[in-house]
Amino acid sequence: MPLDDIPAGSRVGVIGLGLSFYDVMAALTLGRGGTFVETDDATGALRYLPSGTEPVIVAGSRSGMPLHARGHNQKPPTYSYRPVLFTPERVRAHRPWGPLDFAEHVYPWLKAEIDLVYYGTALRRAHGPEAADRFAARVRGAADHGVPHVADLAGEFGLRDQPPLDLDALARPFELHAFTGPAEFGRVLRKEIEQDLANAAEGNVDSPLKAALDVMRDTRWVIRELVDFSGLTARSQRDDFLGWYVPRASFLAAGPPSIRLRQVLALLDSGVLHIVGPHTRYDMDEATGRYTVSSPRVDGSALPVTTLVDARVPDPDLRRNTQPCAGAADQVSGPADSWRGSGGGYDEVMVGLLRAGGVRAAKAGRSSGRRKRRRPS
Repeated sequence: MPLDDIPAGSRVGVIGLGLSFYDVMAALTLGRGGTFVETDDATGALRYLPSGTEPVIVAGSRSGMPLHARGHNQKPPTYSYRPVLFTPERVRAHRPWGPLDFAEHVYPWLKAEIDLVYYGTALRRAHGPEAADRFAARVRGAADHGVPHVADLAGEFGLRDQPPLDLDALARPFELHAFTGPAEFGRVLRKEIEQDLANAAEGNVDSPLKAALDVMRDTRWVIRELVDFSGLTARSQRDDFLGWYVPRASFLAAGPPSIRLRQVLALLDSGVLHIVGPHTRYDMDEATGRYTVSSPRVDGSALPVTTLVDARVPDPDLRRNTQPCAGAADQVSGPADSWRGSGGGYDEVMVGLLRAGGVRAAKAGRSSGRRKRRRPS
């Protein structure tokens, strides 16, 4: 159904609060003739002026939080981040053969790299660049003996009160909370968005948080080297990497510009947008032919909608691909087959050909499938 066909004034449910959500939000507001204007105060807040032709957007997701804003860019076009701790060489030095376990062998080094930038940026702001350089050298030295405890080392340099960086809490800020109603959740949501906007305004060099989260994007090449071509065990590929890390990295390291979060606040204020809460449910009412969008964590959050838009990006899965070429490839053991990991050791014995997720591909110059014999002419 084209978005232009959604009736004005009707309620439309939106599944997901990621990048595609912002596209849908813009199409149903700016695309319908609505406008955003600056308010008179010094906060940079926006006010939405509706056109009267937009629907009411009822959105939600597992986290209940719109995708975080990117930090204001302070880096030159030629900037290239060089990891200090999270390198293929360091990871493989402690696991030189066999498939890796992402949670045990890969993520601890990545988290140490993220913490190095996080605490280093905070130390530079508090005590100057020389103190940050000494801290980095101390961490590098400690890494010769294994994954360093970066937070403890930061404490030795006077950052004992710096709150630890918890990726789970950032990606799922409402996970441990229940709310008495939409009003309470709305207040907490606004506070989270305003804090994210404040962090983004500090920039991706000066904000400890935004500088640290950039590491997740800047080290994707390391992830590729370690993960691609059956680099992980099948269980770890499915559970640790695709199941745990990828959703959090997608949420924390790839956000929209700040203006989109400012627009979210304006639309919430205008009543054109409702975000129902975490662990959003989309239930079908067979009797009325409508959907109900609700959050089990927010009392009284249920809202009926007449249209439902899926604003998520699907995972790559050849079994769901309707294109004839890809569909045929999934039936053979060829270079575009669905990836099935044996993983070695425990996975090979206990899991067997586990569909761990992703698409199987051959390295350049190699074939991952069996060659078919030619018939004699």
